[in-house]
Amino acid sequence: MILFRDDFERYILVIVAALVSILGAAFADNGPILDKLLIACIILSILFCRKNKDTATSLAIVLLGQLLYELFKTIYIQTHIWSISFYLFGAISIVVCSVDRWRYPLKGLIIVCITAHLFWVYQDYNSPFIAWHWFVISINLIQRQLFLIRFSILIKYLNYDSNPTKLDFILRSYYSLPLIIEFANICEYLIRHLTHYNPLVIYSLYAQVHYISLLILLFVTIATTIKQSRDQKLIA
Repeated sequence: MILFRDDFERYILVIVAALVSILGAAFADNGPILDKLLIACIILSILFCRKNKDTATSLAIVLLGQLLYELFKTIYIQTHIWSISFYLFGAISIVVCSVDRWRYPLKGLIIVCITAHLFWVYQDYNSPFIAWHWFVISINLIQRQLFLIRFSILIKYLNYDSNPTKLDFILRSYYSLPLIIEFANICEYLIRHLTHYNPLVIYSLYAQVHYISLLILLFVTIATTIKQSRDQKLIA
């Protein structure tokens, strides 16, 4: 029975990997559609897994981040007010996520970014809008924190007997990927606009790497839903 279960899980992963590969090929030239497809898949997964509050709330954290990203990507404009707001949000998220190992490099980076921004304003320099990337970092940092405390929130406020799950660990680990991408991207921006060097490695690969990270998240979402479906059938 155990061998059959292990084989079944392998088949699930192969099928999901094939499905995600097909979707990736289909939308290779249209990242925004993939963003919306991911949101739709997460919503369907939450509805399907609603009886399992641990899985549903973990996916809800993912959904919250994606919705905020899509919302602010649509409404923000490159102004000093937005820059101040995003930097402030970044500073608050670093303070709130006081146990995250990412807080140390991010503290140093945000100080450098704010200093550089003030210098560019003083010089009336046409600077890059790095603050947007700090908004993305802040969202991902808060999501990592929520995966860490999700079960305690369910216990305290919903009186639900919850525990940390493997999905929490997988998703929290996944959100290190966009943090690495954004951190490297910001560093490259700073080098390019504060020195005579003109590196474009991250800049040229940013869209593709972001696209791959979305496919990974889509894979995790679909695989979780299929596994939940199998578990429900075994219980039934």
